[in-house]
Amino acid sequence: MENCHRKLKQTNKNVSFEKNAKGFILKIGNRRSNNYSRIYEEKRFLKFEHEMKGKFLQKYHSLLVSNNLGEFEQKFSLHFLIYFGKSLSLYDDYTDWLVIKLRPMRQQIVPKNNLNSDYIKKTSFSLFTDRQNCIDLLQFLLYVKDLSFEMDSLGSTSYRQVIFRVQDFLKYKNPGCKSTNQYQMKKLLDFFSELQKNSLVTSFSDNHFRSLITIPEVVTEKSKQNCWVVKIWVANELFNYQYPFLFPNFFNKKMKKDEFEVRFKLLQVFSSTDISKEFFIKEFFDSYPSAV
Repeated sequence: MENCHRKLKQTNKNVSFEKNAKGFILKIGNRRSNNYSRIYEEKRFLKFEHEMKGKFLQKYHSLLVSNNLGEFEQKFSLHFLIYFGKSLSLYDDYTDWLVIKLRPMRQQIVPKNNLNSDYIKKTSFSLFTDRQNCIDLLQFLLYVKDLSFEMDSLGSTSYRQVIFRVQDFLKYKNPGCKSTNQYQMKKLLDFFSELQKNSLVTSFSDNHFRSLITIPEVVTEKSKQNCWVVKIWVANELFNYQYPFLFPNFFNKKMKKDEFEVRFKLLQVFSSTDISKEFFIKEFFDSYPSAV
């Protein structure tokens, strides 16, 4: 219902808007085209109608007659979203839901060392360590995806078991940091302890991502060579998850507190569901008077 009461802008010649006693009707395309849609306002919901015709429907026919309804629904939903993406303006407030659905479908080359991020909540975190742990989580996921692993299942969920030295991850996070830095090592051990509690995923807004990041077991122990080793299970589906955002890993260096705050704020602003990305500089400065 929220979308119904937003101010509608006439930005596309393929879109027409009518209002009658029952509510509104939004028409996309025309009856002579291969795709024609109508959206009605009902009392408590929106009703979508989408007419399609043409030879392209033949590829869906076999799915329907073979009762493969799951794949049938998935492919038709994809067709519906792509059609709307081409027909509607994606710069208006009332299509923000469409932008969110289309973002993961983009075909793009993923650079090897880029951070993959889901939607980070706009609400600021109470402690500096929360934000640092959020970045550590993104760097951790990037680090472990290329490690060798063993597979196992827990119920219907498949997990990767990866084993690595904490000092190797520290070197990956910050190539300029010495692996003997006990303070940084202690921070990473605390991070892995928090990881199993699943408290870190509250920073993200997507429920599916938050369910995938569930870590069933984390074991940290000293090896015979007196090195800290981590054995961790990570949901395998997480590595095939379609992240909406890619960022340069500009956190893999030693930074002052104010440098980190600015870089995290930029990532937080861009990893939002809003179509318009706004960085309110004065408000940001006022929030960190002692740091920036």
